[in-house]
Amino acid sequence: MDDDYQLSTFIMSLFEEEESMIREAEDILNSEMTCGNALLPHFDKLSGAYKKLLRQTKRIVRMADNLQRDLNVATDKLSILCTVDQLTNVANRRCLEETYNTEWKRSLRNGTPLTLIIMDIDFFKQYNDSYGHTKGDICLQRVAQTIKQTLKRPQDLLARYGGEEFVVVLPETNEAGALSVAEGIRVAIEAQSIPHRMSKVSSYVTISIGVCVMTANLVDNKDVHLFRADQALYKAKESGRNRVVMWEEVEELPERPSTDA
Repeated sequence: MDDDYQLSTFIMSLFEEEESMIREAEDILNSEMTCGNALLPHFDKLSGAYKKLLRQTKRIVRMADNLQRDLNVATDKLSILCTVDQLTNVANRRCLEETYNTEWKRSLRNGTPLTLIIMDIDFFKQYNDSYGHTKGDICLQRVAQTIKQTLKRPQDLLARYGGEEFVVVLPETNEAGALSVAEGIRVAIEAQSIPHRMSKVSSYVTISIGVCVMTANLVDNKDVHLFRADQALYKAKESGRNRVVMWEEVEELPERPSTDA
């Protein structure tokens, strides 16, 4: 956008030079030296045509400027739409993957811990079956905004991972910090007191959370980090739900089945 502005400014400055040259030519044509010159009417006609052409060119440049400005605004909006989940208004999976890749590389470069938190709304299928999908969508929105409000740092990212599952990425966060954030999220969701008559663990909506803290290295990859956080979430659900489980507490398990029963 800066380049567009500089180009527009440069073109408008050329117009100013052209207008200055026209004024100088008119001054010469109107001087006593040219009085009675048979070519004067022709020069006058040519000058008028040139001024008209200049006005039209300036109008075209202004229109192009406005179109470019509108295009830039539309591009910015499209860029936002491509990274935001339209239902919950938090980051979508694409944004999560891009951010996570960046933070994994930063962790590898700086040797700093990177936390991944995966969470799942307890018995959400039953919630949808009982209250309907419209209220289910409202529930997802409330949960997402509640989680978002618990995150205090600009670099912390909340994303909708799919369905009723959310992921939080916490750069430069150790086990104690990760546990504090995760437990804060769990408590905040419970405190919303969203009724859930079909839940088997509470009268209200609750959330199960798996946490894994790793420092990126050349042996493991991002998939290992995600798998361990997912195992921790599975353990939290197996252990009664509405709780936080760190990966260190989990025995190696096979890849978990997809259940919400």
